[in-house]
Amino acid sequence: MDELVIRLIIMVVFGAITAAIADSKGRSAVGWFFVGFLFPCIGLIIAIAMSNLKEQEAQRQQMMDEQRRLREQLRQERIKSGAIHTGMDKRIDLHDEALGMNTRQIGPTETELAQLGSSDVAESISPDLASFKECKWLVKLGRHSGGHLSFDRLNQVYRMGDVDENTFVRWTGMQEWFRIIEIPGLLEQLRSDDEV
Repeated sequence: MDELVIRLIIMVVFGAITAAIADSKGRSAVGWFFVGFLFPCIGLIIAIAMSNLKEQEAQRQQMMDEQRRLREQLRQERIKSGAIHTGMDKRIDLHDEALGMNTRQIGPTETELAQLGSSDVAESISPDLASFKECKWLVKLGRHSGGHLSFDRLNQVYRMGDVDENTFVRWTGMQEWFRIIEIPGLLEQLRSDDEV
C-alpha cells in the first residue's frame, strides 16, 4: 500500500512539473499534467524538448510589427519620392519654357550612347563649319532631347552653362548623337562666338 502511495505521489509530482514546463511554453497545463502523470519520465522529456509557443508568438508579433513599420516607411518614401518627382518635373518644365525647349521627347537610349566611340565619331562626321549656323540642333539633356534649336540659340544655352562640351547634340539629318567636343570645329565655333 505504501508503495502505491509513493508511486502516486511521484506521478503527481512528475505531472505537476510537466504541466508547469508546458504552461511556461504556452501549452495546455491540464493536458500536459495528465501526460506527465501517466508517462512520468517520457512526458517530462517531451515537455522539456518541445518548442516554446510563447517565444514563437513573440517572434511572429515582432516580425509583423517590423513588416508594418517597413510598409509604413515604404509608403512614406513613395509619397516623398512622388513629391520630389513632381517638383523636378515642374522645375524641368519651367526650365524648358525659359529655354524654349521640350526635353520630354525621348532621345537615344543609354545603350545607343554607350556604343558611340571616338573613332566612330571621327569617321562619321564630315564637318562643314559654314553650315553650323544654318543647321537646326537637337540637344540631349539627361534622357530627353530638346526641340530644334538654331545655332544662335545653341550658343546662348552654351554661354548660360546649360550645355557644355560633353553634352550630346545632333543636327537635322544626323542619325547619331555626339558630344559637342567630338564634332570637329563645333566647340571652337561656340567658344569664338562666346568671345565676340
